[in-house]
Amino acid sequence: MSNSDELINERLRFSTESQISAAGLLLLPKAKVRQADFGTSGLILSYQQLERQRGVAQHMRVFMRAWMDALEEARTNAKTTLWNLDAAAMQQIHLSAVTEDDPYDEHLNELMSREYLWHVESSPTVGKVVDALDECFTAQFKPSIVPPVIGTRFIAPLVQPKVGRDLVSHFTWTGFPVPQALDSISPEEALKNFNRLVPFGAVLAPKDLIAESECLVHITQQCDLNAATRAKSLENPVHTAQFAVVLPIEVVEHRMPSHDSESLVARGLTIGGKEYDFKLAKGRQLAMRIQKFIKYASDEKLSVVGRLRHDIATHFLSATTNHMTRFASLKTTRVEVHSAHVFLYGKKFPDSKPVMLKNIDGAATVVQFALHDKLYFFQDDTSIRLALWIKEQLTTPYPQVLIDASVVCNTLSVGLSKNQALIKIVDFVPKSFALVDLAGNMPADKAPDGKIQLVVVAIPQAAEALTDPPNAPAAV
Repeated sequence: MSNSDELINERLRFSTESQISAAGLLLLPKAKVRQADFGTSGLILSYQQLERQRGVAQHMRVFMRAWMDALEEARTNAKTTLWNLDAAAMQQIHLSAVTEDDPYDEHLNELMSREYLWHVESSPTVGKVVDALDECFTAQFKPSIVPPVIGTRFIAPLVQPKVGRDLVSHFTWTGFPVPQALDSISPEEALKNFNRLVPFGAVLAPKDLIAESECLVHITQQCDLNAATRAKSLENPVHTAQFAVVLPIEVVEHRMPSHDSESLVARGLTIGGKEYDFKLAKGRQLAMRIQKFIKYASDEKLSVVGRLRHDIATHFLSATTNHMTRFASLKTTRVEVHSAHVFLYGKKFPDSKPVMLKNIDGAATVVQFALHDKLYFFQDDTSIRLALWIKEQLTTPYPQVLIDASVVCNTLSVGLSKNQALIKIVDFVPKSFALVDLAGNMPADKAPDGKIQLVVVAIPQAAEALTDPPNAPAAV
């Protein structure tokens, strides 16, 4: 296609508006196709990757159509329900919320959202296409391995990682606006309306979040909250508010945190333009009388920054009251993502110096690799570029070795463990150091003889520059 900036800046629109799955669509600017290290070989390998994903792309397309049709049908059916739900029924719902001192917005929206969801769940077509997707993905597992290991990993160059994170975030957090801060009204009013200002599942945090900030998840049972704010109780306020302590972890593109399976984490809350995960600090909680907590929150500048969905908040309650309680939250997998430079390292290269993957302008290329369960892999089309580059670089020193770029590409996308053989003559070696330390970490006199190392060097987090620093040692 053209070289217009729109091709890259608006690339997500291509998949959405053409209704072609991102797994079946690869956009190639003319300039990339004409690059010496891409050309015919790159086009062939790109086609092979898309051909390999043809089945899942079709399944995704059918799934999306079925899901969208089901949403339209749900809208029609729910509309019938809502228009025929008389004022008396709606008034009864309101009375129930007020009687229990529940926030009316949450009470009503929970009922309405489940009405829509039920119509989607009951669609036979949706059930069939989900089963088809299940079979398609299951077929990609390596046979007879427990727990399952992916044998063929699909790549989707158009996918924006944040889209997947937003899906998990919407599952975890409500979309309701946060209530006003406790210190914005008088202590008496704050006590009277405490269960509305700090409802069950509310997360309180200071204005400036750092890794050591102690944030709070409100886990006081709703019945206790309701009892504490009734007129009779306000005459002699003795009720206690209880909170689980959680620690904020900032989520940064290409450096996303990975949490072990034993940790309880609320993922993906956006605060002030930044995204955070909140990890339960086991064994740490806060409990104090409500009126005392109102003063404490004011002194510590704590305010509600988000609101967990009721079932997610219940997991924090269960995990806090009993460390041995096995929480039943939806398990979501997120891999670590790191920025890195890539080298080929061996005696047969000129002067035994490491050969660096570079951009067309000669600058060091920065790629992103993922790490999960001790497997290093490339999620995007980087695997295509690396496969072509490795084949090209090894043509001269190893003319007798036939290299199948398709096999190399798939291996890089599926994943390799540390020091595993990529192909017969190439071992995969992950490292981490700054480019200024290249000579000390990969000296020419210690270059491996006989075999070549594909060295993926993770850029240390403290490093600010993503290209060669001025005094970096030379690489071929």
